[in-house]
Amino acid sequence: MSWPWGSPFRTFFFLDNDGAHPYSLEVRSVLFLFVPMFKTFFSFLCALLLGLMTACTNDVVSVYAPHPAFLRYAPVPTAPPLLSALNSPGQWCSITYTHLQINISAPGHTAITTPRTALDAYGRPRSIAGFIVGTPSLPEATGLHEARAYDLVCPSCYRTLSIARALTLSATAPDRADCPRCARRYNLATGTQENAPKDNQDNAPLYRYRLAYNPAQGVMVIQN
Repeated sequence: MSWPWGSPFRTFFFLDNDGAHPYSLEVRSVLFLFVPMFKTFFSFLCALLLGLMTACTNDVVSVYAPHPAFLRYAPVPTAPPLLSALNSPGQWCSITYTHLQINISAPGHTAITTPRTALDAYGRPRSIAGFIVGTPSLPEATGLHEARAYDLVCPSCYRTLSIARALTLSATAPDRADCPRCARRYNLATGTQENAPKDNQDNAPLYRYRLAYNPAQGVMVIQN
């Protein structure tokens, strides 16, 4: 391999191909002074860039909860509460399931019950307490209204006491879910907690999961 300034060993000691110094004493003195400084600066710059890349990656990952989750539901049009929640800003529904059926309900809608037999062919539902699915009233940074999925569990009760208490969708306040046990209120548009009762429990945001919805095929998939 040909190096533009000779071999790295020779360049470090400022030797030419004959083993002699091609630079004057003054130049060598300056080089000996600045080369270590340049190496230190380069190392610092690499460490800084690596830290920024790691921080950005952590920000993206932290949007979603670390808990496993799965639900595939189709056809969505057969469940009016879910169809409305996926297509109308400010509309939300709750999804729970037993070993026999899936239940979908929402304020102002008739609850829907679907047998699990056919749906389980794609994978069994998995969550902590169920799901909250809907579309925030506020648009995303892109200006679009994108559907979201959260776990139905109260994150404060679950984190502090390992109690899988299901949240209740508010029938009067848009984009809100309440915990009947600890009285915490959650903003579904942002996934954050609105109040902080003094009960020694952890305050935490809702557990958000990845959601994909294909209107043309009428398929919704929650996966984490």
